[in-house]
Amino acid sequence: MENYEMRTIFGDTSSFPPARDVVSEAFIVASNEQNMLDEKKKRRRELNRVYSQRSVLKKKIMMENLENQARILEDEMARLEQEEAFYKNEKQRMKVEEQRLYQEIEFFEKERLLRQAEDEKNMGEAIKMRELQAKKDEQVDSWLLN
Repeated sequence: MENYEMRTIFGDTSSFPPARDVVSEAFIVASNEQNMLDEKKKRRRELNRVYSQRSVLKKKIMMENLENQARILEDEMARLEQEEAFYKNEKQRMKVEEQRLYQEIEFFEKERLLRQAEDEKNMGEAIKMRELQAKKDEQVDSWLLN
C-alpha cells in the first residue's frame, strides 16, 4: 500500500532509492556534518588554547616587567631617601655654622665698637693732652722770656 501511495503521489517510484538507503544516507550526511562540526570545534578549541597560552605568556611578561619596574623604583626610592637624609644633615650642619658665624660677626662688631669708643676716648684724651702740653709749652716759653 505504501508503494501504491507513493506511485500515485510521485508517479513512478523506481527512481527513488529504497527507504533504507535514504535513511542510511541521511545518517551518513548527518554523521559527516557532525564530524565537520566536531572538527570545527576541535580546531576552535585548539585556537582558543593557543590564544589562551599567548595571553597567559603576555600577562606573565607584563607582570615581570612591572615587577622589574617596581624593583627599580624601590631602589631609586631608597637612594633618594639616603640622599634626602644626607642633605637634611648637611642643612642642619649649615644652620649651626650660620649661627656660629652670626655670633662671630656680632662679637667682632662689638669689639669694633669698643675699639672705636676707645679710640674716640683716646683721641679726646690726646687732644686734651696736646692742649695741656701746648699750655705748658706756652708757660715755659713765657718763663724763659721773662
